[in-house]
Amino acid sequence: GLSNGAYRVRFSGEGFATEFYDNVLDRYNPYSTDLDTATVLVISNSASISNINASLAGAATISGIVTGSGDLPLAGIDVYIYYGDDWYNREATTDDNGEYLVSDLPSDGYTVKFYDPTGNYLEMQTNIVLSEGAHITNFDVTMGIASKISGMVTGPDGTTPLQNIRARAYRWNGSGWDSVRMVLTDADGCYTIGGLNADNYRIAFTDYLNGNYLDEVYNNAPNLDSGTDVVVPAETTVPGIDASLTAASKI
Repeated sequence: GLSNGAYRVRFSGEGFATEFYDNVLDRYNPYSTDLDTATVLVISNSASISNINASLAGAATISGIVTGSGDLPLAGIDVYIYYGDDWYNREATTDDNGEYLVSDLPSDGYTVKFYDPTGNYLEMQTNIVLSEGAHITNFDVTMGIASKISGMVTGPDGTTPLQNIRARAYRWNGSGWDSVRMVLTDADGCYTIGGLNADNYRIAFTDYLNGNYLDEVYNNAPNLDSGTDVVVPAETTVPGIDASLTAASKI
């Protein structure tokens, strides 16, 4: 059923590492050159090409249990398997017993990241090297309790709550401001940014949906450099980091 043209062939199956012809592993990286380095097969004049064979390597798996303090199993924790800094290869989410399984991984070195989308627990990551067909079990972690920053965002009158305002926490890395975590305000104008380590943060507020209000950094500053540090101790919620946004002009 193929028309004349140039093709590349990909082989995949449960329990095996996916690869392109001829013997090029697919690392599921949208920025990689895996597909580009695969062998090109050209079909012309209704020809058939035979002997496009593959010998698939066994895929590796990682499994384990994620717990909190007191060995409490944590459900809903996202597990990301990174091959590089900018993308993840595979992912899983822990079940009610805190268990997870990530399969169909080619042999290589990876970073395993554990992330709590609720922000109640601190993000964790660790490195692992997987050999062909390895089945790593009991790759367990215990996540620490996270700190949080909370507050309320209102309009210029200081009382009208603003919904869907982006509240983002930044941390100084020595040369610039790193974005750490972001949430949106609810119908009452309230927000809580979780998943934070003990540190100093600056909180920026942005009406990114409508542009009705000017950006602001706590406490009533126009940018991060002139903002006020929010000091966050370990395992603590720091309340009262509020903002009253100024109405924006428009053209």
